[in-house]
Amino acid sequence: MQEIINLTKDLVQFKTTRSKPDEIKRCATFIENYLNSCGVAYKHLDYENAPSILVLPQSGIAPVLLMSHIDVVDAPNELFRPVKKGRQLYGRGCLDDKYAVALSMVLLKKNL
Repeated sequence: MQEIINLTKDLVQFKTTRSKPDEIKRCATFIENYLNSCGVAYKHLDYENAPSILVLPQSGIAPVLLMSHIDVVDAPNELFRPVKKGRQLYGRGCLDDKYAVALSMVLLKKNL
């Protein structure tokens, strides 16, 4: 669980808004580096200069589909600094949808 929290904190710090496409690319690179470090094979796709990362089992058939996104709505800079209060984590994207990205990353790592 702590790894998911830590990854969510890392992901929140990327200002992955529509107005900052370079931040979206930096965040995608961060995710790809994590997957590489875990030995997870993936495919990097670009559509209209927006990155996507696709991970499939070797069979090419996925019994379960995990889908998440890293883009968030513009916000003041302080919302991109994650804050933990008690058992809650606050920051832009914690709920929608960077926690799901972090969860997917850890699940992929654990299911090699």
